[in-house]
Amino acid sequence: SSGINAEYGGLVEVKTNKTFKQEFFLNVKNILTGLNARFSETSENNQRDKFPGACALYVFYMTLFKDPSDKAFFKTFWDSQKKLPLITLYANLNWFPGEFLKKSLPTMMKLLGKGEDNLVGQRREQLKNLDKDFGTQVKTAY
Repeated sequence: SSGINAEYGGLVEVKTNKTFKQEFFLNVKNILTGLNARFSETSENNQRDKFPGACALYVFYMTLFKDPSDKAFFKTFWDSQKKLPLITLYANLNWFPGEFLKKSLPTMMKLLGKGEDNLVGQRREQLKNLDKDFGTQVKTAY
């Protein structure tokens, strides 16, 4: 069934509820926009820790509604994972957002240009940039 059994004994339709769909998408979009604004700031606190949740919400939205209409928004998520190719969840437990999106949303991956799904190359490029900017970032922080 496409509904959730409500406490009051009724059935709440989810997949066909346009208002719920719009609000869900708007919230996911606002979460990602807020996180993206802080990713590169030196005062960033825990935005990286919230990115897996934002990705999971977006994948849940896409699974629930199967709505590939906003290709630009998927591209925004994809570009975000380029900035954060690896997120440490706990100790030495790492999560790779690109791999998660690639496996969870294969139809959306087809919308990206050629070479966009080269995750190893993207990580290598990110490491080069981090290495190049490391000295400047240390001087800025201290």
